[in-house]
Amino acid sequence: QCAKEQTLADGPIIYDYFIKLEKDPAKRKAYIDSALEVYDARIKYFNKEGFNLGKKGRDLLEWDSTRLDEAVALIKKSIDLEKYKTTVYTPTPYLSALRKQWANGTITKDQIVAEYLLLLDLVDYNVKNSTGKTLESWNITQQNIISLGVGIADCETFTNFFKPKVESDPTNVELLEKVSVYLKSINGCTCTYIYLFVSQKLFVQKPDAESARTLAQAFASKNQESKAVTYYNKAIELGTDATKKAEDHLDLAKIAYGNKL
Repeated sequence: QCAKEQTLADGPIIYDYFIKLEKDPAKRKAYIDSALEVYDARIKYFNKEGFNLGKKGRDLLEWDSTRLDEAVALIKKSIDLEKYKTTVYTPTPYLSALRKQWANGTITKDQIVAEYLLLLDLVDYNVKNSTGKTLESWNITQQNIISLGVGIADCETFTNFFKPKVESDPTNVELLEKVSVYLKSINGCTCTYIYLFVSQKLFVQKPDAESARTLAQAFASKNQESKAVTYYNKAIELGTDATKKAEDHLDLAKIAYGNKL
């Protein structure tokens, strides 16, 4: 049984070699179909359906761009089955493929946003629960997902999605930190209501100078001087970096001078 399982594991690798060399479209398709059948056999005889569907979908994306929808469906089912156990190699090609579907009108913006948020959550979980080389791989994947997410989700999308969650659970540090990371990944989101709400709630739970400074700068940019002053003072109180504390004092002085004009 072990030998047979290894044979089936090696099958797609062998077919991959012939697929990449073959120039005749009909023969190439035959090789691809045969390779995909190997994955079906692996699922039939050795289970691991979610894992094998993910690999099957990723390979199909690479082998035949005309079967994009089929490949995406395979990967989606894989993620639905594997959830947080999804392999690190899956999120990036999946989101890339979803972007292609979105571009050609196969899926709507709401659909890609929903999948993007799912991937962010999946990746964030694995970053927090991995170590060593695995953590390094998930960190790279997280950066890829954030980069590929540009243009998919905007501040309004995130606000509509997360506002009811954080308002109903404002002391959930894990949720607050997650939302903060997402909002920081999108240009222009750090001065929005939802970001300031999250940042203030996080500061109550985990106060530090940098967070206070960020809040002070955000409120100053919105001309909310009293709140800016409050957080600059907290940054000075909590800070240990003399240079940054001097900058905070300078910013406070600018606010005071501006109020006298």
